[in-house]
Amino acid sequence: MSAKGALLGSPVYYDLAAKENEFMDLNSKIEIDRQLVLEENTDFGNMIQRLSLPVYHMAPWKYGWSSMFLANIGFSHGEKALLANFRNPLRQPEEEYAWEWFQRLGFDPKKGMLRRLPTEPKRICYEGQGDTLMGGKNKCFFTYGPRSDYEAKYYVQDMLYSYEELIDLELTSYFYHGDTCLNTFRPLELFIYYPGAFSEDSRRKIENLPLDLIELSPYLANCFVANSVYIDSTFLINVPFNASEESRLLSAWGRPLEESDPRFRELVAFDRGAWKKHALLVAKLKKQKCIRGAFRTATHGPAVRCGYEWFIRQLWDRGAQIIPVYMSQVEPSGAGARCCVLFLDWLLTP
Repeated sequence: MSAKGALLGSPVYYDLAAKENEFMDLNSKIEIDRQLVLEENTDFGNMIQRLSLPVYHMAPWKYGWSSMFLANIGFSHGEKALLANFRNPLRQPEEEYAWEWFQRLGFDPKKGMLRRLPTEPKRICYEGQGDTLMGGKNKCFFTYGPRSDYEAKYYVQDMLYSYEELIDLELTSYFYHGDTCLNTFRPLELFIYYPGAFSEDSRRKIENLPLDLIELSPYLANCFVANSVYIDSTFLINVPFNASEESRLLSAWGRPLEESDPRFRELVAFDRGAWKKHALLVAKLKKQKCIRGAFRTATHGPAVRCGYEWFIRQLWDRGAQIIPVYMSQVEPSGAGARCCVLFLDWLLTP
């Protein structure tokens, strides 16, 4: 018996233990709001369950400060799973814990269902679903550079079915995993991406895809809108700020976004100026030297102002439902909603 599922971690021991990503600032005295991070994680799990996807919870691990970011622990496809080889020494101890949990989920290494990458004579680094995203028209996108090595693509390729095509894309900027700068909204055959994150050759590959392309502005890219989650035709859009209690409850209950509800008004207000009070977002845009053109995007036609309101209307026009997911407490780690969940194509039970 098998069923699709999602594995979530626990933020019980989550902390900013060391600088892992470009914009983490350990000198800024950012403190994690323990109550709020638990609420946001619980709300996110509720949203997924209300969309009829089973949610399983990995037990917290005392020394896993970053272990709630489960997308990176491996890649599951069909009846196979490939374990991560983390580049950052801080996360390498998680590998054995992840090996245990994949087996608990039914991936039996003795049957070739659970695999590792080499560590000798060279450690081939690979960071799971953070750098491996299945897309429309049987495409699999593998990103490499900051975290995953190019050689890992051959192990990912071995996971795919014969009718699936692997496309490798090189990351060259502040976006350390593919899931931070691209999203493959598979049911609608969309490819959502930020061009500034990719090499010139990779941008050409993207522009030739037989998919519906949506280009993100620097503003939306740095809000980690690409680091959102989709389940069927519902898009759980990542939001990096803490909203009103009413808005958070509407999302936790799984209510689709409507133009008349407070979540939409808050997102529009963020677009129209509230973002300037968001210190980390402003710092990222300044460092990337794109704050003056933060909202502009122009690769596919005339330049347009591309904020949350514009993006939401793009998805609505294509028939999607949207639920905002508020992840203010993982943003200081340079993370969003997609970082916090491991999707399992088939959750196996012995």
